[in-house]
Amino acid sequence: AVPLAVMAGLLRFEGLRRWPFTAAAGAYFGWGWLWGYVYLLSWVLTTSLVPGDPAPLPYLVLLNPLELVQAAVLLLGAWQVKRHPELGQTMQGGAATLGLIAFVWLNSVAARAVHFYGGIDYPVEQLLTSDAFLTTATILWTSLALVLMGYATRRAVRGYWLAGASLLGAVLVKLFFVDMPNLDLVGRIISFTSVGVLMLIIGYFAPIPPRQTEETGPKEKLEPAR
Repeated sequence: AVPLAVMAGLLRFEGLRRWPFTAAAGAYFGWGWLWGYVYLLSWVLTTSLVPGDPAPLPYLVLLNPLELVQAAVLLLGAWQVKRHPELGQTMQGGAATLGLIAFVWLNSVAARAVHFYGGIDYPVEQLLTSDAFLTTATILWTSLALVLMGYATRRAVRGYWLAGASLLGAVLVKLFFVDMPNLDLVGRIISFTSVGVLMLIIGYFAPIPPRQTEETGPKEKLEPAR
């Protein structure tokens, strides 16, 4: 939380024309800030492998100290990406990287929920192969695909729709090659039923948006023949 507060606090001085920020702007707001944020992302990934017991506080999904700080780190990065659209391809790559890390984090949140509510103990290798987590992950991935594809359809952003479709394809691969051999009958029924219902919702409410075309010039009005 302390490095996060420092990184977020620095951004409040980005427009301040005063020493020492004017003398070393890159160290405070450029490459220096970026390396500090890379450290925060590394911390998010590392702590995604631990249970993060909030005792003596009760565990509540997304409302415990560890996950609140992790979410704040990801939101800070998303805010930076949104603030600098002029950087184009660089920010697009940053957004994709941030999205992958957010995906890993959401799976770690699901793993902790299974640990605390389902009684499946760590280490993480044991937890990730449990029936409860495999079923939860299948529903989580399909729900994320629904959100991405629904957002893409509403905003006519084809890239997000393709990302959601790719995630949906990963869900189908997981169903047949991971869930089928490892889940019991009840787990398979829950997984396949949930995915089937969500896919029907996706097909109805989130069709693929049309490909955007660029106009080469203004349209000419046709004059009626005399």
